[in-house]
Amino acid sequence: MNGEDFKQRAMKAVNCLRDEFSAKELALELYDIYGLKSPLQTWIAHVNACFNPHKPEFFTWCDIVNLMRITGCREPLNWLCQEMGLSEPVVVNEQIALEQTMLRIRHLKRELQEQEQKLASLQSQNTVVNGARFMRGN
Repeated sequence: MNGEDFKQRAMKAVNCLRDEFSAKELALELYDIYGLKSPLQTWIAHVNACFNPHKPEFFTWCDIVNLMRITGCREPLNWLCQEMGLSEPVVVNEQIALEQTMLRIRHLKRELQEQEQKLASLQSQNTVVNGARFMRGN
């Protein structure tokens, strides 16, 4: 097995953690979990570096477990089981699965609200006069 091939497969499994979350959002979650050990900007840089295949920085297993809980993505765990020749894991605690789903719903709701605010802001900047559209401001 080629070491580079192994690394690429590992990166592919971890990349699902950022499918619907920005690096800043993931960093903020880690910052909240680990406390004030490092400034938020340091966590953002860490998350970006960990997702960059050209950087020698990696998530710890604790990071990955916490990010899997937050994002609901179990791909890193499935990948690990596959690499070890184990069957894929099965959810045994429905309460944890429900909590993960609720975290994901809260994130998506927050993201939707942010998009609605951006849309409302854009709409308030546009004015239509006699069929012609004019931008307000600046």
